[in-house]
Amino acid sequence: MSRMSPNVTAIDVVLLLPAHVEATARDLNARLSGTLKFDATHLPHLTILQQFVPTRKLGEAEAIVGSIADGLRPLRLSVPGIVTEPFHETEVWYWPVEPSGALTALHDAVSSELTSLACEGAADAFYTDDGEVIRDSTVAYVSNFSRTSAGSNFHPHITLGLGHGESRRDSFAFDADHVAVCHLGNFNTCRKVLYERRF
Repeated sequence: MSRMSPNVTAIDVVLLLPAHVEATARDLNARLSGTLKFDATHLPHLTILQQFVPTRKLGEAEAIVGSIADGLRPLRLSVPGIVTEPFHETEVWYWPVEPSGALTALHDAVSSELTSLACEGAADAFYTDDGEVIRDSTVAYVSNFSRTSAGSNFHPHITLGLGHGESRRDSFAFDADHVAVCHLGNFNTCRKVLYERRF
């Protein structure tokens, strides 16, 4: 069961994956032992921007994303393989995505257009299950996104999960044409699609 703050919502503007790429991401995730598991409300994705917005202005945020999508064509994205990095007592697995001009332009446009709606937020801005406690690091990541993960610090990637195993360096490319605004949850996961459209 989810709850939404009446005042502030933590959002993730994302590219959702085509079916065949999502299936591969879910298969890899299922092999990992960590607590981050994909399911109907934990969606594999590529983050464009994370921020807090006043809940009453969600419609404005969605309209902005829709307007930006009006000028888009499918984005060709390239993945060089799986990368693993230490994460607390385990490892985070992800696909880095090469920052093409079109992808960077999308990030820049979304960041520029949504900055006027940004506000401060806290743990109650996130999607939660009953009894779930939002991690401080989850809140901090959104609070600091514009400084640490945007602009020249934008490093697009698709998180695959947490755990240990043997990584693969298989490279591939795919076309992304599905943008969404999602309600964020723990570990900065996409828990609920609030708005979506294809371009």
